[in-house]
Amino acid sequence: CKELRDGGYSASDLKAADHSASDLRNAGYPVRALRNAQFTCAELTGAHYATKELLVGGFTPFEMREVGFTAKQMRAAGLGIEELKMADYSAMDLRNAKFTVKDLRGVGFTAVQLESVGCTATELRQGGFTVEEMHAADFPVYELRSCGFNCADLKKVGYNAEDLKSAGASAKELKQGGFDAGELRLCGYTAQQLKAVDYTCTQLKNGGFSAKALELVGFQAPALKVAGFRAREIKDCGLKVAGGGVFDLSELKADGFTLKELRNEEGFVLKDLAEVFSVEDLRVKGDFMPAELLNVGF
Repeated sequence: CKELRDGGYSASDLKAADHSASDLRNAGYPVRALRNAQFTCAELTGAHYATKELLVGGFTPFEMREVGFTAKQMRAAGLGIEELKMADYSAMDLRNAKFTVKDLRGVGFTAVQLESVGCTATELRQGGFTVEEMHAADFPVYELRSCGFNCADLKKVGYNAEDLKSAGASAKELKQGGFDAGELRLCGYTAQQLKAVDYTCTQLKNGGFSAKALELVGFQAPALKVAGFRAREIKDCGLKVAGGGVFDLSELKADGFTLKELRNEEGFVLKDLAEVFSVEDLRVKGDFMPAELLNVGF
């Protein structure tokens, strides 16, 4: 065949004379000559032309994929990921060719597609996928946590405190993630546990804990008042509500404390009581004698 080539015969002439693609390769014909002679990509592959020779000779990446060239071979021949994706190489093909997750994301593969070919949550996060994209790929919450997303990230895509607690999140992490005391209470945390991670008395009250529950973990009357508990609720915890800047006499009266309670249990004297109660109330409900009432100015 080499003599025929040197004699000016074309690849088409030799093909017409039943010479094979291997014969023509051995004679030194380039890929383009065989391609112009209507030899197929499969025939030239069988004749052991190199990957790069076939590309230079005009065969497309799509044609070469169709006859079995791998993405790894094509990459080694100099093709980039964009060209290979356009030739319909799959995410798995490109992953096997050692392209990174970041590369794959850059040409439009989704988290769902990459999860389906075995990419881990850690790989996807390192490749730049967001928590929303990875949530859509149905990664379990414990994997999303293990690859570095925090409770605030995971709350944003719909996980609740119970989900995250089950996945190993601590009360402190849940607080940092923006969950309120009520949400943590509903998934089993106690007032003591939540106080330990710096929820305030007000936050715990708003989260549904009673005055008694908060008194039992060390909150005193001033803190309970600031949190919004009524004087009666605080008194029912066994705490003193008068004096010490807690509740004044007018507040206690407004909350329904009786004269007898104020006098006998909270320690108010007649002079104080006379400022907010009528003489009739003091005489009838407070059991004060007329002489006592006269002594304080009535």
